[in-house]
Amino acid sequence: MTRIFLVFAACLLMAGTSHGQSVLVDRPANLTPNNVNSILSSEGNRFGNFQSLNPTDYFFLDADTTLHSIDVFGVGDDGRDRFGSGTARPGFSLHIFADNNGQPDGLPFVFGGSFGSGGVVHFHALQEGPGGYDFLPGQPTSIRIDFTMANGGSEIVLPAGGYWLSVVNHVEDVSATEPGHWRWLQSNTPRDKEPEWSRWLYNFGSNNGEWFSISEAINNSLVFETQYAGGTMAWTLLGTQVVTLEPESFFVTRGDYVSGGISELAASDDEDLTLSRSNFDIQSRTEFVVKTTSPVLNPESIEFSLEGSVFARSEVRQTIEFFDYTLSSWEELDDSVSTRFSDTVVSVNPTGDLSRFVNQGDGCLQARIRYKSTSQRQAFSSNTDQILWTIE
Repeated sequence: MTRIFLVFAACLLMAGTSHGQSVLVDRPANLTPNNVNSILSSEGNRFGNFQSLNPTDYFFLDADTTLHSIDVFGVGDDGRDRFGSGTARPGFSLHIFADNNGQPDGLPFVFGGSFGSGGVVHFHALQEGPGGYDFLPGQPTSIRIDFTMANGGSEIVLPAGGYWLSVVNHVEDVSATEPGHWRWLQSNTPRDKEPEWSRWLYNFGSNNGEWFSISEAINNSLVFETQYAGGTMAWTLLGTQVVTLEPESFFVTRGDYVSGGISELAASDDEDLTLSRSNFDIQSRTEFVVKTTSPVLNPESIEFSLEGSVFARSEVRQTIEFFDYTLSSWEELDDSVSTRFSDTVVSVNPTGDLSRFVNQGDGCLQARIRYKSTSQRQAFSSNTDQILWTIE
């Protein structure tokens, strides 16, 4: 076949967000006239004993994720937009646990006063201000936490997987508040798993430090809740995900198609997409375009890796280009001599405003790979083993 166009797939339509950060979880509050769809979430000393009441909400990360910030939406008792008068200004504790067969893998508090058992993130009794939490504008009972600042300046990266989030209001003396309790608002967002409930009442009662579904806890009178209406808890998580993308489609623009396809481009397995120089091309070239879809429209970084070689008697140059959607033209990122007979990996990292390479309508990314012999009319073949984009 000579100078044919092979189209094996199309770019997929996907939503993205701006400036490298993605909204990873978005569960808006179900705001009723009296803010009744909420559940008690607090910890502190009560008559000399520590009390912890911890609802948790499940979420799933489909890629390794750097956590940026979280907004958590709450309300005071009886729908109040203020806290009670505890002996210390209110704080907040945040815990993230890995999923363990449908339950959090750990506890926010264990006997002896140890906070954060078995979890992956624990912030205990954060106070208002830098390194702690801030109230959301105009929402004096809803908060924002910057993970890096709360973690002493170090980023927090979670591997892909399922997790449980617990956020509780912390006061030094629950019995002194009026009423002092904070309630986590609910969301109508469909849930993957029912929120879990744990309580720890030091030296009081049974079932301390165990996890129950919230409905199970209510049905067994472990907690008296009349304001829980099902659904999830209300919060928004922002972060950056490092996503590895494989080609979704390709088409040949110069040369003859010989063998291979999308599956050959996805893995480093010595199974290649092979093109040969066309006898009708006096300039002795092969060329093809690959496409994929970015989940982020304004990435912070893009790394493009190509593994391959040529079968040729003499030098063949390899060029990597990205399509610039702002200029509607191809931008050259690398021009180098391709290795002959043995695969090597070439990686490029474009700079500047990387959104120019991402179609802002559907997230499509395009790369063009060109091989050109320095010897006119040289017969050769280009063999591409793997192509990957890494997006952050």
